[in-house]
Amino acid sequence: MSGTDAPHALKQYPPPENAVRNAYVSGRDAYDKLAAEAEGDHEGFWARRARELVTWKKPFTKVLNADDAPFFKWFEDGTLNVSYNCLDRNVERGLGDKTAIIFEADDGTVTKHASARSIRWSSVASRRSPCAIASPTPAPCSCCAATSRCAAASACR
Repeated sequence: MSGTDAPHALKQYPPPENAVRNAYVSGRDAYDKLAAEAEGDHEGFWARRARELVTWKKPFTKVLNADDAPFFKWFEDGTLNVSYNCLDRNVERGLGDKTAIIFEADDGTVTKHASARSIRWSSVASRRSPCAIASPTPAPCSCCAATSRCAAASACR
């Protein structure tokens, strides 16, 4: 029995070519290049990625604070709006009519088509309550003037 025929041999199943072509990291060479960059300068790598992939309300100036290791603090002086980064950016990129949430039932049935169990980016963004967007000093809700959890969250926007 050769090494490749052994029951414990590693088998590789390459992805389809169109998946590789359209992937964010398009193959092993691209992955190796990213890994080498991260190993060579991990703070520089993560700073670049954070600037490319996240919209910052207040950009960070310090990438990593390791003063209290192993309790590291990344981008501690930056501020972002998670709701904007998760929802609004996708609508602005023209994905408003694309499916944002795909429902998978307990039995494994997956619903991707427009239905009550498949929600589009624009729908999520428009249903989001302004009160759900946390800030250090919450603004009053436009529908009920609440400054904490909106009493009529389902009625907000």
